[in-house]
Amino acid sequence: MNQNNNGIFISYSHEDFETVNKIAGVIKNSCSSKVWFDINLRGGEYYFSVIANHILESQFFVFIVSAKSTESDWCLRELEFAASERKNIVAVWIDNIAIPPRVKLVIQNTHYIYYRSESNEAFSEAMSKAFVINNNNDLPQQKINYALNHEGSYIWNEHYFISTDDKKNIRALLKREKNNKYSECFAPENAYLLGLAYELGINVKVDLKRAEFYYKISAHRGSYEGKYLYAAVRLKQLASKSKSESDSNSDSGELLSEMIDAAEHNSIYALTYLGIDYYYGKNFCERDIAKAYKFWHQAAEAGGIAAMCYMSYGYLHGECVIKDIDLAYMYALIASEHEFPSAYRILASIYEEREGDYDKALEMYGKAVQHGDYFALYFECEIYGRKRDYDKQREFCEKALDSAQAGKIESAMPFYRMGYIYENGEGVEQDIIKAVKYYLKAASRKNEMALNYVVSVITAIQNKTLKEYFLHKAYMLNCSNAAYKLGKLERSSEDAVKFFVKGAENGDIKCVTELLSIFSYVLSRSKDRDVNRRKEAIKWFEFFFAHVDEERFDFPNYYFARYYFAYAVELDYDPNFNLPDREFVKMYFQKSLDKSPSYLYQIVRFVVSGYLFPEESSSGLNLDVKHAEEMLNLLENYLMSYRSYIMNGSEYLKQWTELMKIFQNGYNRIADCYEQGLSVPKNKDKSKYYRKKASSFVQAMI
Repeated sequence: MNQNNNGIFISYSHEDFETVNKIAGVIKNSCSSKVWFDINLRGGEYYFSVIANHILESQFFVFIVSAKSTESDWCLRELEFAASERKNIVAVWIDNIAIPPRVKLVIQNTHYIYYRSESNEAFSEAMSKAFVINNNNDLPQQKINYALNHEGSYIWNEHYFISTDDKKNIRALLKREKNNKYSECFAPENAYLLGLAYELGINVKVDLKRAEFYYKISAHRGSYEGKYLYAAVRLKQLASKSKSESDSNSDSGELLSEMIDAAEHNSIYALTYLGIDYYYGKNFCERDIAKAYKFWHQAAEAGGIAAMCYMSYGYLHGECVIKDIDLAYMYALIASEHEFPSAYRILASIYEEREGDYDKALEMYGKAVQHGDYFALYFECEIYGRKRDYDKQREFCEKALDSAQAGKIESAMPFYRMGYIYENGEGVEQDIIKAVKYYLKAASRKNEMALNYVVSVITAIQNKTLKEYFLHKAYMLNCSNAAYKLGKLERSSEDAVKFFVKGAENGDIKCVTELLSIFSYVLSRSKDRDVNRRKEAIKWFEFFFAHVDEERFDFPNYYFARYYFAYAVELDYDPNFNLPDREFVKMYFQKSLDKSPSYLYQIVRFVVSGYLFPEESSSGLNLDVKHAEEMLNLLENYLMSYRSYIMNGSEYLKQWTELMKIFQNGYNRIADCYEQGLSVPKNKDKSKYYRKKASSFVQAMI
């Protein structure tokens, strides 16, 4: 494990304290890093400042996901601040809940761990793995995302694959069962085959009770294949029942333990299909692609046909194993010998990409379709497109569409391809409207390419009414850029904000920047400000800082400076805190000035007016001499650094003169406060010091 001195910060709702205290104990026993959560907070400390400092000092940020934490403003502030500081975030779920978009946006690509108190050992192991930089067994993140997001499962078959030989054995066993030859049917290696027959409907009607009976017999008589299948069928039944969550978690944990035990005893079914669960992170298995491939390799070496196909895929794409086309070819050939449908598709891919043999590839795709892999129709369509045989391309695309609509293909790629055909007029008359309709169908099936692309095609539509109609369709499907485009079309700023908010909640940074442009001007000069609108402003400032990498984002420093300035001012007025944390305010003023000198004048004016003359201004702040004193000393350093910039040109020269007056006014006011004891104890020495500083300030700055 990676050792570090920076520690681990735990963010949680106080209503979950009992559970969190247990989790903290497990984490402390799992690693040598220092663990901090606010049980350690001492009385009298500025809460917000201490929290922020501990997050900054920590390398890992653990967010406890619960019904209470996801509704807590404090927890969300901590989470978004941690994200803005690029902390390694680990989400620990203690409640099975639907999380709000604001939380989901931050934690959707983080390390997920589910806490179950009855399995502290497994939780401890998971936590140990989590606190390692570049986790996920050093797998490239883009490969992990590809594997998880590839819609429709590229080759994975969640239904048990039954080889030709096993089908023959099942037919013979069904005859023996019919003839009451139960001694043979109850043999452990035969009973689970009969269970598969009844679960999958092989030569008999589906009968899950009878399937469970045979699996139980097989497990009872020592078969680990039977043990896995018996636990798996009960887990499926558990998922379909309306039991209480606590009972469900307990029962599922026990069943999963049985399935893992079967895998540890080399059950090919357990190794193969638990591998799929680990690959996708489902059915109570934490996502672990490396573990999936470890299981599949073990199953393949033991003769598992489906696992051989999965290993072939891994070697073909270099996923979790070193890319090796020859090994991919070997495993695919063996799997195809046993008529595993997707094996033919892998072979076709090898013939197509390595050898450029389209005819052989088409032959293999045809065999894949014959054996029930209808997604191969789409790949045949693609080959004909490359060969510019557009009539054949459309023919096979239509076949793939028919299969998709019949539920034989989960992927939305046939819809996307048909949209591409009409957009580019390949073998058909070019028709942007038809193209958009197909792209939207693909988007409705969660096709990432369509979701990200369709709006760019919609904007090419000349008819404004149709364009807006399709943009609304795309908006309802959460397509990228749809909310932004609709917001820009709206004349009413209030309606535009609604669209921008929806787009921002879905991660569209352009919508966030539009909101910031709007909310940067929320700063009111009246005490009677719109609190709800101001809260909305703070939320989107925080979101922006949490999600934008300044070094990569093509955004002028001036705008960053403006947003930091606006956020710092807003924090001073935050109604959630009786005493705003001035350290946090100062930090964002500094961020603004570090980005650009353009806001120095506004910040100096705000500090002097807001903290030293609040009764004469509309700031709504209280007199705060100490903070003004600290800020003016800080700003004086920036003034010297930016002196040449500010004095460059008549416009800035006038601002320079104004700055001198504001600084002088501020130092004189501080002197008055120390002389009269206003918000600070009387101090003649300090009063003299600041009076002298005010009188000599202009000369000192020349």
